[in-house]
Amino acid sequence: MELFPAADDETWEFIKEQIDDSDYYVLLIAGRYGSLADDGLSYTEKEYDYARSINKPIIAFVHADRSKIEPEHLENNPSMLVRLDRFTRKVLANPVRQFENRHQLALDVAISFHALMRRRPAVGYVKANTFSDLEQNRELLEHAKSVGVTAMYDEMANFGGTDQWNNLMASAKREMDLMGRTLHGWLGQGKFNDILFNKIDQDDVRFRWLIMSPENQHLDQLEEDGKNIGETIKIKIDPVFEVLRAVRKRLPEDKKEHLQVRKFHRVPLYFSSIRVDDKYLITSYLQSASSKRSPMIVLNGRSSHWARTYDGEFNMVWKSAVDIFHESDDSDAA
Repeated sequence: MELFPAADDETWEFIKEQIDDSDYYVLLIAGRYGSLADDGLSYTEKEYDYARSINKPIIAFVHADRSKIEPEHLENNPSMLVRLDRFTRKVLANPVRQFENRHQLALDVAISFHALMRRRPAVGYVKANTFSDLEQNRELLEHAKSVGVTAMYDEMANFGGTDQWNNLMASAKREMDLMGRTLHGWLGQGKFNDILFNKIDQDDVRFRWLIMSPENQHLDQLEEDGKNIGETIKIKIDPVFEVLRAVRKRLPEDKKEHLQVRKFHRVPLYFSSIRVDDKYLITSYLQSASSKRSPMIVLNGRSSHWARTYDGEFNMVWKSAVDIFHESDDSDAA
């Protein structure tokens, strides 16, 4: 109260302004009624009544057993005690949390306030000297939204582990396009074969995989962490092809074309692209870092400029790539 204006009417106007500018109103009732205004109500009760009148989100905490409060923190004026009891009954007529000690109160405040912010989100308080930064961030977010960006990862590895990549494939409803140097990492997902098979056989999902050819003319030029990785990539490619051939061989004849795999010879490929229906995961390949430590963005929607650009790149490489199954299919027919 020492920070409030001296005159009573000025004090109340000042309090109302503070409540108006606040996102939430938090009330704590224990053993005292509080300072009185000229109308005989405590400022605390007037605050509560005003907050309710303007539909301000409120969380209230009431001491469960006043007899356990130290005497020096209790009302010793009978008339003030009557006012406190009346005010407490008013508050208890609405949802409140009751507490018995300060430790429980601290926990209840943290839990209740977090829940209230999720249920009734508000704009918060912004200092004037941070507004320009916030405006720049807003413009950046608006631009990201306009091109479909919904998430960014410092490293592709931060997207998650085995379960996240399995769930990504399992989430496909219609189609999934994948383009990468080897996509060998998918073989490390324990349930990969079954998920891929079931998505095609049971859910009728179509897959297109684009992988570097072991004879790609740019393999010898590729580096990660300053080291040539051409030979490492060559070693990984054939095992990927074999797994995909095995999955396709299990498929019914009318579903075999749902799994198409091609290898490209003339494209160096400096990024990987994964599209699951209308969701894209794009990872840039860096010479200074492994693919797992390369940044990744997530796009949603196929109408943005970025989405159309990545679709166009995939389709361009797809047209010039070679189907790895044509020899296998011939041998099966024979």
